[in-house]
Amino acid sequence: MFSKEGDIKNDVLLTLSEEGSFCVWDLYSDKNEKKGLTDKEPIIRIECDDDSNITCASFSKNSDYIAISDDKFNINLYFKLRYTRQTIKKSIQAHSKEIYGLEFCSNNSYLVSSSFDNKGKVWDLKTNSLFSEFKFYSKSKVPIIFTDDSNYLIATTSKRTFSVFDLNGEKIQTIKTLKNIEKIKILPSTNIVAVLTSKNNIELYNLEDYSYYGYIPPYNITPITSYAFNSDSSLLLIGHEDGSIYKFVFDKVFLKPDEEPPAFRVVTAEELVAAGSSHISAEGTDGAESTSDSESNLEEIENLQNQEVFNKSSDSSFNIVPSYKPYNSLLFSVGATYLSEPFVYGGTLFAEYRYGKLLSPIFFGVGVGGDYSYPIDDFPYTYNVNGQKTEAPNLLGIACYVPFGVCLKPWSKDIFVISEVKLGTKLYSLLLNTNSGVGSVGFSPYFYFATSIGCLFKFIGADFIVEYDSLSGFYPAVVVSYQLKVGKK
Repeated sequence: MFSKEGDIKNDVLLTLSEEGSFCVWDLYSDKNEKKGLTDKEPIIRIECDDDSNITCASFSKNSDYIAISDDKFNINLYFKLRYTRQTIKKSIQAHSKEIYGLEFCSNNSYLVSSSFDNKGKVWDLKTNSLFSEFKFYSKSKVPIIFTDDSNYLIATTSKRTFSVFDLNGEKIQTIKTLKNIEKIKILPSTNIVAVLTSKNNIELYNLEDYSYYGYIPPYNITPITSYAFNSDSSLLLIGHEDGSIYKFVFDKVFLKPDEEPPAFRVVTAEELVAAGSSHISAEGTDGAESTSDSESNLEEIENLQNQEVFNKSSDSSFNIVPSYKPYNSLLFSVGATYLSEPFVYGGTLFAEYRYGKLLSPIFFGVGVGGDYSYPIDDFPYTYNVNGQKTEAPNLLGIACYVPFGVCLKPWSKDIFVISEVKLGTKLYSLLLNTNSGVGSVGFSPYFYFATSIGCLFKFIGADFIVEYDSLSGFYPAVVVSYQLKVGKK
């Protein structure tokens, strides 16, 4: 990770090797503001004990302190002596089980440790002693963090709750999230908590009134592995499992609780830091340079203010990444149809179930439809039933079909554009009017096909349909629809 060194705020790079060696490297910036190592040797090197394995590590904000936990449940605290390239070490027997989280507060007065013994412990760095401890939920392996002002702590208390504690370990408030918690971070210079959930959303909560503030949806189908905000929380970097890294302006991707993302989100080349295997490039463009290394170290995202270390794409092309908000629905439609002579006009009804969770924004399902058509005034045929002449009959059609389509939201969160194809069978029967009542000629099956285009505003829609069956040929229909969402989004 990156840090600031001393009062003059020189940039330094802090590294941890597989062999357990900690190094502090001095950095320089060239005229293009790209950074590099000033020397081939680090300013400070710390070699850890050979008989223990490192489980966690953390650096203080000004790089004065380095905290390392080992598999013997100790915290090794190093205080870096400036200008001498030496450190002072203090070992603390901290927990009874593995330590998986260490974090310094912003003013470097305290260190908090997170352990699988379900205890969070606050350590006073002036005395290297225990300041307070409290119980929390460790099964989700989410480390305890400080608020931006260093006065409070945020810790999980169940799969879907986190609590605010004061430095004495007293619980102040508990907040329930919409989905299971996977990571928690604080937006710098704010009272907003950013929670990565199992739905791959980043949910935001306001600590001033402990309310749900909104969320940031994913723009890649693979899980988010890391995310970070810059110093004023105006920019956001998000890294995904496939190696994709996106840089967003916060205001452009933040959504209020009642807002839904568009079906497709256009990601510009300026927003794409690295394209992974699941990033979808727009057709007809070269796209940004892709990387196939899905194991790339996304921990560099933790220092967004040094984002110049990433290679920015100069490509002006666009990349489309689907934003998934799938759901299933029931659709009920009523309208009018226009047939070829001798049955010219009629009414039509449809009831359709659409399954959209598997391939969103593509859906498929099952549907039934019916239409009742009236003959022209000079109906050219005559029918006799039991020796009785009938009036011009009406035509009843019943269709059973399988729909396939795509549902997009290109302009607004409330407006859908839907295109659909239907394949199935349609049964026709003549309804005969005689003196003895209404009779019918038995149903006969015909091939049925239809295609439609329409819009849906929230739950009310309108569609233009072109239908075909092997009896009537092609004929148009216009319907209005009501959509009912089924199950959870």
